[in-house]
Amino acid sequence: MEHELTRNKMMRLLRKVRQRKTRLLSDTDVSTPKSHSSISPSSSSSPSIPAPAFSSSKTYEPDRYLTDKHMKLFFDPPESVEELMLLQHPMSLPPSSVEELLQIREAEKKSTKTTCQFCHRKLKLTEQQIECLCHGVFCKKHRRPAAHNCGIDYKQAGRSKIIRENPRILESGIHKAREH
Repeated sequence: MEHELTRNKMMRLLRKVRQRKTRLLSDTDVSTPKSHSSISPSSSSSPSIPAPAFSSSKTYEPDRYLTDKHMKLFFDPPESVEELMLLQHPMSLPPSSVEELLQIREAEKKSTKTTCQFCHRKLKLTEQQIECLCHGVFCKKHRRPAAHNCGIDYKQAGRSKIIRENPRILESGIHKAREH
């Protein structure tokens, strides 16, 4: 049932893309000049220069492969933060005891280290060691801060690090280079 809905939705998307491209193609056909065969030879300034031949029939071949952009736009994004949290954290029964709660938390910590926190793909051992400043572990595709919507401003973090590590020295202060 669900696969049929997904297939139908994808077919509608592809149909819409084809219609949009054919509409754009038909708009460009109207704006292009007529072929050079309709222009009389007496009106051309130099008959010795051959005019480029234009084909009167243009065919359009739609893309057969889906791009990453099409796939991102195919699925509806969450409309609220609560809906996003529900999508990211699967529902389960509440634990009956404190020990069970601690076991669940440990299992979550282990799974967050072995799967990408954005797309939930299994990570290779080398990818598990690279951690973002937001304390998340991501795959190659989502490692960049813009790819996983990181809340940390790396530019400002770098500026504050430079200010911390390189204190400003005034002229009246001690200069490191002139110590004798």
